[in-house]
Amino acid sequence: MSIFSHGIVPSGDVGIGGNDGNTVMLLRSDGAGSIINDNDGSNHNGAHSGNTTNYGVTASTSVPGVNGVDSMYFNNSSYIQITDDADYGEKNNTSYTIDFRFRGIDGGSGSNNGVVGAYKHSIAGGNCCYGDNFWTTQYDGGGLHFNSNANTYGSMAVNANQWYHICYVLTSSNMRVWKDGVLVSTTSNPGYTLVDNQNDMYIGRTWVNGDYMYGYLDQVRISKGVDRTADSNDPLYIASGTSFTPPASEYTT
Repeated sequence: MSIFSHGIVPSGDVGIGGNDGNTVMLLRSDGAGSIINDNDGSNHNGAHSGNTTNYGVTASTSVPGVNGVDSMYFNNSSYIQITDDADYGEKNNTSYTIDFRFRGIDGGSGSNNGVVGAYKHSIAGGNCCYGDNFWTTQYDGGGLHFNSNANTYGSMAVNANQWYHICYVLTSSNMRVWKDGVLVSTTSNPGYTLVDNQNDMYIGRTWVNGDYMYGYLDQVRISKGVDRTADSNDPLYIASGTSFTPPASEYTT
């Protein structure tokens, strides 16, 4: 079963935080066979849960996520779409933190299989991703990277069939990327520009038909207006040094 609902707190909640007023998306499986978009603590504009559509993504118990029960399974043709929301990118100096649990399976249908991304127009419109009108994280079967305005950032190697915690922090001055809490790259004055408004968010594919993700995701979180590694109330907070310990349980309010 794959059902979207809003405001569900999964059983076994340990109260680590991470879902607050800066959280504009928190997508996960709930330990009971459903996929939920739980961002109750956010300053979201309210349109988003009603515009979330699941195209075949299921909650898999064969590969558990951080809740120890299930995770979101993308079968190389399934994806999730959230339509028309300015929270997923703005042409200003707002900071964004994008973090998620990722476990890829080699053999995806395209060369740049979409993981999480926002695009100016819907796929059906056939008119997106020109100029600076998109950002996306992509899986190549052996690595992950961030792409915006036809530029690639933060490339990293990943092994198939292995869980990773991935974190991207985007600010006006730099982009930093962590894998399992270890800083892997910093790009000063990057050339990306997050899209303006009327964005469609896609999880599990890009705008190109066929570039689907094959694998598993969990705890897909987008935070607007904050660098989570500098937020002392967040599980990703770095008090000193450059590394953090990825949370071992679900984000909560």
